[in-house]
Amino acid sequence: NSGTKGRKALAAVFMMREGLPFLYQGQEIGMVNSRWEDIGEINDINTLDQYRLAKEQGFSEARALQMGEDFSRDNARTPMQWSSRENAGFSKAKPWLKVNPDYRETNVENEERDPDSVLWFYKKLIRIRKDEKYAETLVYAPMEPVYQDRDNVIGFYRRGDATILVLANMQDREVRLASPGRIQEILANTDKELQREGDNIVLHPFQALVAEL
Repeated sequence: NSGTKGRKALAAVFMMREGLPFLYQGQEIGMVNSRWEDIGEINDINTLDQYRLAKEQGFSEARALQMGEDFSRDNARTPMQWSSRENAGFSKAKPWLKVNPDYRETNVENEERDPDSVLWFYKKLIRIRKDEKYAETLVYAPMEPVYQDRDNVIGFYRRGDATILVLANMQDREVRLASPGRIQEILANTDKELQREGDNIVLHPFQALVAEL
């Protein structure tokens, strides 16, 4: 689905950038922001301050909560979703924050069994980064932007011992891009194949590609 593909596309861009990536609190299974029903569910002091200020400015409780929840740090602090069991398998005791309601679908146990999951895609990207053929390039080579004139397309080269192209179509419609050169090997692809039309390549909605040129 588009949600899973979008999370994989973000993973490709994040993991193929310069430097050393850190995976943080459920990122590797595609955990997303929670939805908060009441300000009492939130612990983040910044969000509580934003809520208080919004109320003082005359906003309703629902609107004040909405204004803070999208950027609340508590979105990245909900319990790790290990399984579909109680409290997402995190603890038998009540956790400090409520578990994201999507834990029955998005959890480590489910994704370990699904080779098409976000978790497996992260494992593939990690293997690429650790491959001796690409490691030096992916850690140290500068990022060279490409296709900057195309809306909602993220593209860049990593040129070092190897030449790596990273592309991500971050929208719900396909795009056609002039071929960047001869693709020697597709290293990672969120779709089963790469569509070509003459001298163009076609990226489907939320498709991401990592290729060696």
